[in-house]
Amino acid sequence: MGEDVEAQKDPHGAARSPPVGLRGARVLVVDDEPDIREMLRACLEAQGMLVADVADAAAAYEAACREAFDLVLTDHRMPGESGPALLARLAQAGRLRGAVLMSAAPPSPAPEGCVVLAKPFTMAALAEALLQALRAAGP
Repeated sequence: MGEDVEAQKDPHGAARSPPVGLRGARVLVVDDEPDIREMLRACLEAQGMLVADVADAAAAYEAACREAFDLVLTDHRMPGESGPALLARLAQAGRLRGAVLMSAAPPSPAPEGCVVLAKPFTMAALAEALLQALRAAGP
C-alpha cells in the first residue's frame, strides 16, 4: 500500500485528498461541540468518506448498534460518558473496528486499539490518524 500522507498536503499542511484507503470509509464522528462536528463532517465528506455524526456517547452507541462503521472518531472529554469509555463499551459489544480519539490532553497509556490524535491538529494529521486506525483494524 504505502500511501504517503505527506505527499497529500498542500503548502499549508492541509490534506488535498485522502489516501486511497479512506475513500468510502464509514466514519462515526462523536463530539459534543456542534461546530466541531459540522466541520469534521464537512471535511471528511469532502474527502470521500461516508459520515454520521452524533453529540454524545449514548447516541454513538445506538448508532453503532444500528449501523456498521469502519471508524469511530471521538472526542476524549464529553459530558456524560467519555470517549475512552465509549470505545471500551463498543469494543465489548463487538461494534468497534477502528478508532481515533481526539484529545487536548492525550491519555497515557492510550486506550487499547485506539489511535490518539492530539489537539489541535491539521486535516492532514487527521487523515493520517484515520488511515492508521483503519489499517490497524485489518480487513
